[in-house]
Amino acid sequence: MEAKNIKEGLALLKRTPDGSSYAFSTLTVDEPETPFEVMGDDIKNYTNLLNVSLTKNQFREVNNLADLPYVMNLNISENKIAQIDWMSNMNTMQYLQVMNA
Repeated sequence: MEAKNIKEGLALLKRTPDGSSYAFSTLTVDEPETPFEVMGDDIKNYTNLLNVSLTKNQFREVNNLADLPYVMNLNISENKIAQIDWMSNMNTMQYLQVMNA
């Protein structure tokens, strides 16, 4: 998934969690015409995301999501993910309330 794909899926400008500025809070890249297999590093630039939905892709790993500390709602269902062991780190996604995998 490249930066242009991420930018197309961004929505809902909100104040950042620290209150210092505004940023997009939602990323939705669900059921693209050509499903993505590789997440890539570009998603790491969007650390203020609160809601992430990446359903119906073909991701095998989503480790870069660990760099999004404020995610509250995460939907990564209907992918080809084998493991999400990075979730066992207590400092990862401390605000996560809902997860569909």
